[in-house]
Amino acid sequence: MVIPPLQGQGIWRMILQRILRLLTNIGCGLFHLNISLSWICITHAHEDCEYKRRLVISILLKSRL
Repeated sequence: MVIPPLQGQGIWRMILQRILRLLTNIGCGLFHLNISLSWICITHAHEDCEYKRRLVISILLKSRL
């Protein structure tokens, strides 16, 4: 059974759009998390807060891959 080329392209386009949307959502989530963690650092002023923030971001980036 041969799949018509247009139908195949539509499926791939849909998959790519979903992947891009997911990556965009993850990117926005990391951005907002970074801002909220920065705000916590400013308001609580812990010395090791920057280290914790980097640790959280690196863990999230590793879990994304």
